[in-house]
Amino acid sequence: MRRLLARLLLSAAASLLPLLATGQTLTITNGIQTYSTLINTTVTMAGHCELHVTGTNNPIAGSIINLNSSDAWVLLPNIRPSVVQASYLGQFLVNGVAATLNTNIRLSEYAMGTMLIPHSSSIRPLQAFSGPIFSGRPPTWRFTLTTQTAHWACLIKTSDHSG
Repeated sequence: MRRLLARLLLSAAASLLPLLATGQTLTITNGIQTYSTLINTTVTMAGHCELHVTGTNNPIAGSIINLNSSDAWVLLPNIRPSVVQASYLGQFLVNGVAATLNTNIRLSEYAMGTMLIPHSSSIRPLQAFSGPIFSGRPPTWRFTLTTQTAHWACLIKTSDHSG
């Protein structure tokens, strides 16, 4: 009888353990870190850093990832951009604000998956000059979407101040 009671108590305790577990925290300030999964983890990224999560089946389940720098990028090399947009984008914050595609974050294809980049739609991706040694008036560049699914972006020259 004691063994049965001990087994029941142990079984009950084991079933409650996930409810008692607290989430993990991870802070990345510089460099590259790679994980197969990040489950129930609050990630804060700042500085020039990358987070690679290589899993294929819900690799960031229950996690929140806060990108606090335009140089803090997340790479999900095995999750397609359409899946990231539909299923995972709600788990990302940019400077504490919910990530909104093409407003404060953009998705780009990376390997067979996705790269999440915390860039606003007003970012100046390239600065070029019409004259030698950084002289002349630079043309204006912007990102533009080139497919209906909003996964490809390219640079478009919007003006030329050289003439």
